[in-house]
Amino acid sequence: MVDEKVLARVYLHAVLPCLAIITGNNNAAQKIAERFNGTISFMVGLSGPRATLTIKDSVLTFVPWKIPRPDITLFFLNDKTVNRVFSGHAPGFVLPIKGITKINGFLTLIKLLKLMEDILQKDGGNNELKARAMLHIMARAMAVVAVHEKESRTHAQHLKGSAEIAIRGLDTVHVDFTGETASFHPGNAQDPEFSLTFSSGDVFLGVANDTIDVMAAVCLEDMTLKGNLHMGQTIDILLDKIGRYLR
Repeated sequence: MVDEKVLARVYLHAVLPCLAIITGNNNAAQKIAERFNGTISFMVGLSGPRATLTIKDSVLTFVPWKIPRPDITLFFLNDKTVNRVFSGHAPGFVLPIKGITKINGFLTLIKLLKLMEDILQKDGGNNELKARAMLHIMARAMAVVAVHEKESRTHAQHLKGSAEIAIRGLDTVHVDFTGETASFHPGNAQDPEFSLTFSSGDVFLGVANDTIDVMAAVCLEDMTLKGNLHMGQTIDILLDKIGRYLR
């Protein structure tokens, strides 16, 4: 069963920040982003998750909190509203409580989100960019569920150290576990406790979409696992959990 509160955090703290990957590696996204310079903050209820996107000179950055004096503030009544809006499965009402006249900002955000959706869902497009974006979403979502989802937290509380996930020649990310918290970081881990490496973006996408058998990929050395076996088993559990949230 999907926890609405956890899913809202996955959308805001794992899916939304990947707009930075899209705008940094796609000409169409950069053209869209150049139309607006400013900050867009997201608020869920009175005490729910916060997030802020900053766009400056076509470069997008993300922080998982609300910054002081944003140009635009979007208020979601509750977690279910966030999930409806981001999933597109049902209508959801978003209240612009600041910056309602900054039409360029709203249009830029909407167009970037639509472009990201097209890139992530389209088959036969730029698979390298799709793989990079999905890699970051997956790792960020892992950190979210490890802290905020009850069943995943039970498993993750026994982990200490870094889990590194890489697509060879394309990108690398890692998640640091302390037993109480989990945090996402781009790039290589200094001394990973466990590492999972895919030989290419196509292999990563195939495994993520269940079109490539994991055991076959391991046997063909298209997917390599190294390090602490217990952490590897727990990472597998967390990845399965993420699949339920992002299906």
